[in-house]
Amino acid sequence: MIFEGEDAKDKALAFDGTDVRGWIPIVKATLWQSYPFGSSVPRYEHCMMFVSGYDTGLAKIDIQIALCKHFSSCGEVTLVAVLPTSRASIMIEGERCEEKALHLNGSFMGAIGRNESCS
Repeated sequence: MIFEGEDAKDKALAFDGTDVRGWIPIVKATLWQSYPFGSSVPRYEHCMMFVSGYDTGLAKIDIQIALCKHFSSCGEVTLVAVLPTSRASIMIEGERCEEKALHLNGSFMGAIGRNESCS
């Protein structure tokens, strides 16, 4: 989502980790650059990864947090969606983000999950 206006960033970030009618958002600011005529485009490349192999018995929010932390070294994690197919979709923004994320293929996420693989 893109928020514009006075204090929009601070207001949006205030929702990070709060309960919004049963939904707990993970809110982070991303690097966007404004261009003429009101258009905004990201400064860095984007990549979308599909991840599997994590502990599907965990709560969805725990999976999202663990995956966000695990892939944070690859760039700005802008989306973590846990899918009903025992896979998660992760969007990352940053320089060489896809290359960095692929280096994590088969790596261990730590105590929160099992080995995960990217595709």
